[in-house]
Amino acid sequence: MRHLCDAVIRDSNSILTVSSMLHGQYGVEDVCVSIPFVVGSTGIKRSMDAPLTKKEQEGFVASANSIKGIIKSLNI
Repeated sequence: MRHLCDAVIRDSNSILTVSSMLHGQYGVEDVCVSIPFVVGSTGIKRSMDAPLTKKEQEGFVASANSIKGIIKSLNI
């Protein structure tokens, strides 16, 4: 938490793993998942797409889809 606060207060443009809505990163849409983002005084500035193997990307997408399914089942 301290690193996140420092990144915002100091506008350090630090690369931090934080949760945010994904818009196509790694083939995932419309779910909040933690990935590396550049964080500065305005919050999240951009994603930093780390290279994933095909197997890692498939696992990431499966995890994101599991989260989406759980959210949908909550009916909120």
